[in-house]
Amino acid sequence: MRKFLLALCFSLLSLGGAAADLPAIAGLKAFRQPMDEIVREAGKGRDADFAVVGKSYAAAGAAWKQVMSEPLDLDRYGVPAGRQEETWRQVRTLGMLMGYLEEAIRRGDRTLMLRSAAMLPPAYEKLAAALGMR
Repeated sequence: MRKFLLALCFSLLSLGGAAADLPAIAGLKAFRQPMDEIVREAGKGRDADFAVVGKSYAAAGAAWKQVMSEPLDLDRYGVPAGRQEETWRQVRTLGMLMGYLEEAIRRGDRTLMLRSAAMLPPAYEKLAAALGMR
């Protein structure tokens, strides 16, 4: 019986390690730092530097591509069936905000950049929590 429990514990630990290596988790971890830079720069309001935001957006965009690099199988990430629709909503929201940021940077639209940057952290936190990162 002890051997069975020990084997079960090791297999559960290996599953936890495998979840950390999933592309969406790794991408979201990489997304955090550039997102924080975007939010910090946008916090300067009218004095925000688009060059800094653009550079951070490029890094965040690469991380977001890693998140979306393969189809998200939410069962594989351990998201319960009753919470999957909300999780998909958060994925779409974060993707939409990234699109808004790209458009704001392209057009030089400071207002759109500030609004998008303000909505990034709550959307990120909800998605990270849904995927078990919090």
